[in-house]
Amino acid sequence: MELLQISKGSASQGLRALKQLGAVNLVFERNDRKERFLAEIRLRKLVSGFIREQGEPHLDKGLARLKNLGNLLSSEEDLDSAHRGKCKEKILVGWHRQMSRLLPLVKMIVGKSDRLPAKNKD
Repeated sequence: MELLQISKGSASQGLRALKQLGAVNLVFERNDRKERFLAEIRLRKLVSGFIREQGEPHLDKGLARLKNLGNLLSSEEDLDSAHRGKCKEKILVGWHRQMSRLLPLVKMIVGKSDRLPAKNKD
């Protein structure tokens, strides 16, 4: 904390976030009450933790928000505003659909990265 010049609260909050993402693991030492952490260096674990904690929840919330947006736009009385809103909604639905397809692929590719054979440098 002294080295980073941050408060105990900031350090605690940062460690909690890193634990949720799977970026650090708690290491236990016999007869020691201090919490010690080991950084996770495997890309697969880091990316899957980030997707699980940040990507997937936002996609789920986004779907509900898009449905709500569609309902609001269908009740819009100003035709010009409704048209502009529908155009933007269409773009957002496309982005959501693309991310819904991309995240599982990223998880699959990164999940297999530890098992890929090393390239031969011949």
